[in-house]
Amino acid sequence: MSTTFGIRIPTTGEVIEVAFRTHYVRWENPLAHLLPDETKVEPLDNTAQGIYTIGDIKKAIEGNGEYTYTQTLNQFKADNDLLPNTEVQVKINELEQKLNELRKLVWNNTDQDWQIQRLK
Repeated sequence: MSTTFGIRIPTTGEVIEVAFRTHYVRWENPLAHLLPDETKVEPLDNTAQGIYTIGDIKKAIEGNGEYTYTQTLNQFKADNDLLPNTEVQVKINELEQKLNELRKLVWNNTDQDWQIQRLK
């Protein structure tokens, strides 16, 4: 299940979207990762499923890693079994090429700032 998470601004009641979870978790707001880990978040369109704070989102993003990209590729393969083979194969080849590029960014990064490299 996908879920959008937000933080509520106490003075205005406004909710700002900060993250989105589907097969993996990603930031929706480029400044959200700067918030303190204990900052509470609200699920806006589904259930929390274990994510209640910015710290929980950070842990989930750290857990994305290699498994998420492989899982997404495998899901795409499974979802597209009914399409003509050549069209699917072209898409799969494109996704596998992107996956290999992501692997290089993650595993060949020398400054250990792999999360930022992964998001580029």
